[in-house]
Amino acid sequence: MSAVIEMVGSTAKLSADNNAEISRDYAITGTTSAENAVIALRDYLLVSIGNPPNIGALVLDNITDAEQIQNIYYATASWKTFARKEKPAEGDSQFSFELGLESVKVDAAIGGIKTFKAPNLSDWKPEKINDRGDGSEAEGVEIFEPVYEESETHWFKTSDLTLAYRDTISNIVGHTNNAPFKGYQAGEVLFKGVSGSRRGANDSEITFRWSVRRNQNDFQLGDVKGITKKGWEYLWPRYQVVRQFEAPSINKITHVAIATVFPEADFSGLNIGT
Repeated sequence: MSAVIEMVGSTAKLSADNNAEISRDYAITGTTSAENAVIALRDYLLVSIGNPPNIGALVLDNITDAEQIQNIYYATASWKTFARKEKPAEGDSQFSFELGLESVKVDAAIGGIKTFKAPNLSDWKPEKINDRGDGSEAEGVEIFEPVYEESETHWFKTSDLTLAYRDTISNIVGHTNNAPFKGYQAGEVLFKGVSGSRRGANDSEITFRWSVRRNQNDFQLGDVKGITKKGWEYLWPRYQVVRQFEAPSINKITHVAIATVFPEADFSGLNIGT
């Protein structure tokens, strides 16, 4: 069992901007690593001083990495006055988002295409965008599709970021959610990556990023009705050339194919809530 002893004396000083600072040295025994020594010291301060472990108007600012001398670890805790907010605690999170557009090319119109004709000409109903009725391949059109980007920053104990947890994250990158996640239905979220850095002896900041495309239900392309597509599935139509008497040929949609192009994964292993 670990034990913490405050060493005799403490250091107090006043900085050039009139901010006070106090430092105290501690010896920690009965622990097997520097990280566990810092955890034991933090727990000791919470019990001996209070939660939060502040001294008057001074806020706990930092606990140095523990230094081992024989079987004893030594660390220093410091308190300061702050003009800024205290660091987020382990388990806290911060959310951000961005709604933008990305360019995609489409050649099938949702719900069909309206046409108008000159007098005394046959009806013509193309089903591909930019089909000119001369037998040439329709070029489609570039449009801008909404893409919703989200990220969440979470604060973890560094000791919780094990190899198994990092493998879990690696196995989720580039996958879509197989169950509801953060208010979105299965298939709507594409996990794009994670980045992070260590803040202290056992304190890390991790940011998770994903993109969102909504599922589509019961929509129509040409004469094909009742189409259902998950957000990150890929859709393409099949056309049949229809010859018309004294009228341009048309490319008519006969089938709609939908393929899964991103594998699915269980996002619960990220441990950032659902």
